[in-house]
Amino acid sequence: MTIILLYYLFLFFLVLPFGIILEKIVRINNSDSSLSIIFGLIFLNLFFSFWAFFFRLNYEVFYVTVLLSVLLYLIFREEIKIYFKNLNTQWKLFSRFYKLLFSLLIPLVALKSSGIPFIADNESYYIQTIKWLNEYGFVNGLANLHIFLAQNSGWHTLQAGLNFSFLYDRINDINGFVVLICSFFFLLEFQKKQQKTWLGYIPIFNILLFQFIDTPSPDLPILLICPILFYFFIDKQINTNTGKKFVLLFLWLTFIKLSVAPLGLLFLLWINKPKIFKFFLASGSLFGILWIAKNSIISGYPLYPFKYFALDVDWLVPEKLHFFINDLTKKTGYFENNILTEFSFLEKLKHWFLLSGINSFFNKGMVLLFLSTLLTKSFRKENRYKILYFILLIHFVLILITSPQFRFFLPEFIFFSIVIVRDILNWQKKIHFIKPILIIGVILPVIFLFPVSISKLTTNVHHKLFENFSVNQLVIPQPNSKYYDIKFEVKEKDNLLYYSPKENFFFYGTANGNLPCVNEAYLNYFEYNYNIYPQMRSFDLKDGFYSFDNKETHKKPS
Repeated sequence: MTIILLYYLFLFFLVLPFGIILEKIVRINNSDSSLSIIFGLIFLNLFFSFWAFFFRLNYEVFYVTVLLSVLLYLIFREEIKIYFKNLNTQWKLFSRFYKLLFSLLIPLVALKSSGIPFIADNESYYIQTIKWLNEYGFVNGLANLHIFLAQNSGWHTLQAGLNFSFLYDRINDINGFVVLICSFFFLLEFQKKQQKTWLGYIPIFNILLFQFIDTPSPDLPILLICPILFYFFIDKQINTNTGKKFVLLFLWLTFIKLSVAPLGLLFLLWINKPKIFKFFLASGSLFGILWIAKNSIISGYPLYPFKYFALDVDWLVPEKLHFFINDLTKKTGYFENNILTEFSFLEKLKHWFLLSGINSFFNKGMVLLFLSTLLTKSFRKENRYKILYFILLIHFVLILITSPQFRFFLPEFIFFSIVIVRDILNWQKKIHFIKPILIIGVILPVIFLFPVSISKLTTNVHHKLFENFSVNQLVIPQPNSKYYDIKFEVKEKDNLLYYSPKENFFFYGTANGNLPCVNEAYLNYFEYNYNIYPQMRSFDLKDGFYSFDNKETHKKPS
């Protein structure tokens, strides 16, 4: 925990000047201290993404980033003085209770960050994606080695640039930092609005948000930044300044995870503002070029996960492998296990609605929230709430059609729940319940520091038990993988030497194995069923991989 706290403090001072310069470049007038840090993360995310096309994200980029940060402190010293003055003023706006609440949140977040990661995706591709970026940057055809690596979120690029892997191998913990930055924003706006806005109730859902803290999951920034987008849409004035902030945050989220793209319909509120529209086109082009170029290198599909405009390159992921992962993704939300039988869309929706455990809670709960929200005062009487409701409904329907995993519609779930809670408290004039509710929301996640079994909530064996709290965790963070004691052995497949876990703990699992790492069972499955297996394009891992097809004449790497 202590090391994580020092890491957060270092990140704060490192990132701040990049937020200031981004505000200068795009001419944003911003007095929100939290947003300046978020803008700094956006700037660095773009910078690291550009860097990764040419170099690894290792000590070289660290030295350049620190040097640039120091230089910016010197150039914008007056602006930074103003920033800290504003930060001090904003802190003084907090009542004693909210100062205590935020002060309590800091060590709890750091303690959770220092624990063993919980989410299973960390063991299949989060760690490995970040390691490839740390060691090689973007690699041609990396998805041929392990198809999950094609996802390569912008969030992992940011994490790779900020985890200081050359100094210490246990810090993939940017998620907790963002929780604190956004929580400060939520509570500050709550104070400014005299506890009348829904935004301040988000800590009620900390028991959910905390499950994403100890893992570099791209889902967490979506859950934290989406409420800020909704807040701008509902409560802020329609002007160029607010519009630019909205555009930057939305484009960043889309860069991190494409599933939020339909929320861009919210931008229609500013469509008649020429300055904002031009800014959207210019900023969108920058994010889009980086996103397309990254996809082209890693998978050969510029618009991955879509297969349109596939490139004529030797590292192109075979169409049958692309179909496999897309089909798997589509089925994942509808069924608890792999289903071979084909169902109609209505039958799949029925299966989705009748899923058990935690899926049942969120799936049925989401339908109930969409219905009950229509009865609230906010959505009946305020036009912006109605527009937002309609756009979130479109987003939800698109998720139902594609892959209705509950984590994809959590932004709607959290937002509707909070607005309903706010409206009920206002209607019943039970404002004195706010502080107890917030205290419970902040403290309740502590229960997951202990070995709590949730086997009745999920069929996923990797999510059935939270790891034990360790006293050492108060100072030193635990390993980046829950399978830190798994042994790996070197395997050979033609020209490919790779590390495979000795124990097949997870078909897609690679944990924290040395590069290149892939489960032998995974390779055997695709060779047996699809006649393909990965090969190196040269003797240098930086040159990447292609898929060799036993039954086709393969285009040899140039």
